[in-house]
Amino acid sequence: MRKLLCVFLAAALAALCLVPAFAEEAPAQEASVRPVIVIPGICESMLVLDKGTENETRYYQPVTWIFDDVKKDLIVGAIKALFLFSYKQLTEAGIYLGGESIKLIAVDEQGRSVNNISPAVVGAAESSYAAIRRNGRWGAVDHGAHIVPFIAERVGDENVFFFCYDWRLGAITLADQLKDFIGEVLAQTGSDKVDIYCNSYGGTITAQYIDTFGGSALGRVLFCSPAWTGSEVFCNLFTESKNDFRLNPGPMARIVLRLGMHEWYIESLLNLIPARILKNVGYSMVTELMDRYLMTAPGIWCLCSTKDYDAMKARYLDPEKNSAVIEECDRVQYGVMRHIPEVLEKAQADGVRVSVLMGEGIELAAGRNINGDGLVDTASGTGGECLPLGETFADGRTGKHISPANDLDLTNAFLPENTWIVREMTHGQCYWDDDTLELAMKLLLTDDLDNVDSDPAFPQFTDSHSPGDDVSIRLETRRDNFLTPSDGKIRATLRSDSHENEIYVTGVTVCGLPYAVSPVSCRLMPGETKEITLTPLTGSVKAPCFGKINVTYVEKDYIPFAKSRSFLYTAF
Repeated sequence: MRKLLCVFLAAALAALCLVPAFAEEAPAQEASVRPVIVIPGICESMLVLDKGTENETRYYQPVTWIFDDVKKDLIVGAIKALFLFSYKQLTEAGIYLGGESIKLIAVDEQGRSVNNISPAVVGAAESSYAAIRRNGRWGAVDHGAHIVPFIAERVGDENVFFFCYDWRLGAITLADQLKDFIGEVLAQTGSDKVDIYCNSYGGTITAQYIDTFGGSALGRVLFCSPAWTGSEVFCNLFTESKNDFRLNPGPMARIVLRLGMHEWYIESLLNLIPARILKNVGYSMVTELMDRYLMTAPGIWCLCSTKDYDAMKARYLDPEKNSAVIEECDRVQYGVMRHIPEVLEKAQADGVRVSVLMGEGIELAAGRNINGDGLVDTASGTGGECLPLGETFADGRTGKHISPANDLDLTNAFLPENTWIVREMTHGQCYWDDDTLELAMKLLLTDDLDNVDSDPAFPQFTDSHSPGDDVSIRLETRRDNFLTPSDGKIRATLRSDSHENEIYVTGVTVCGLPYAVSPVSCRLMPGETKEITLTPLTGSVKAPCFGKINVTYVEKDYIPFAKSRSFLYTAF
């Protein structure tokens, strides 16, 4: 429920993340290691009230510190909404919860902070993973620093830095701050270059930095779910008509799972509450709270999709009262956001190894049937041609850059040879999946992968294997989603990815592919696997042939849910 409300209030432009576990002692680091800077997305840098004074009593951490006060009202309100079709109590509880959370970070008409708010950690000296742990600040930054411990395991605590920034600010202002931060990191570590992992709005900031200052100080840059041309979520949330407003429970439930919010009633209620009720609650919260506190935050406007920006600006910003906001956001929107190919070419000309890791196959948290990773649409994050969910290319196109779902064509993407797609990876959360995390570490810390053809263990298209998805299929000899019937039978592994719940698999079926699958009905404990066999059917196959393998199962929780998951393949 917390994440649901965050999506309503913070323009749904960041996914808050589960705090990963970390070892007390970091492994020994390599002799000549390059420092890494992690740049999170919007809402993922914690902001402090009255930092450095005796009044520094709490961090801004969206809705978490006040949640217990209204937990009962939220649950009772959700039950009333579900069974009595009354959503007043749920709406009132949500507005109170959101108001208490975000009123501290309100901005004025010119986009300036109303209160004395600043990032929780500032400067390289405070921001290394070692310093954050040493100073007891991990709880202040963990939402955005979810991947930091995994990087630190490989390069050492002293060589990973978290760029904690005031995400309400515009990308030009933050790029200037990033320049100073990089300079501090280089001076502190004695290195001549840094590597950067950036997510969501962090990708916009990094692109703005490269456009303004070049890439001479950068070694490798991994853009994870970059919001390069904004997000459709922005416009979809800020609609003038309640009838046009839409929230999607599916992506919200996925994000809640990834928060570690496994209390049975939270996921259960999210799955059960009808979309029309969520729509009414969400519309009331957005219009009540966003208009009052954050509508003029430049960071929010730098994430408006480029195609919607002019219309949204004319509707919601006043040319005189909001002139400072418009000036900065115009420079970002008409500059770097509309010229991403040139920015990436500039980086590569400076010797920067650039790669992209993006999700697809999840509708956005708000809007209609847009293909993305829950918060950023896949086309915005890759520059490729991406169809709405459920649609497929009907023109018979072929090529290595066509997704197994036949809905994404990266042939003319920003970086077609250096873009990796993980189907059903929720926004920026590559660390949830061991395979994807391994890919991210390869791209960020090594020069092993020149392009998507460098290593068959890391194909351009693959599936997510994260706990929030409950179950996954992996081919025995490869990680990609391409099948060749002439190769004969294929063995595959059906795995329970859940960390907590038993999975009762009720069936596995094949649709649209020239294969039969061995019968399956089994119980899987967390982490358990079951072998299945795909047997080619006789007869000719028109290539390419797009289809899917469906797994139906029951997740044994307090309220058992009948679920299904589809894995898409191309047969040649």
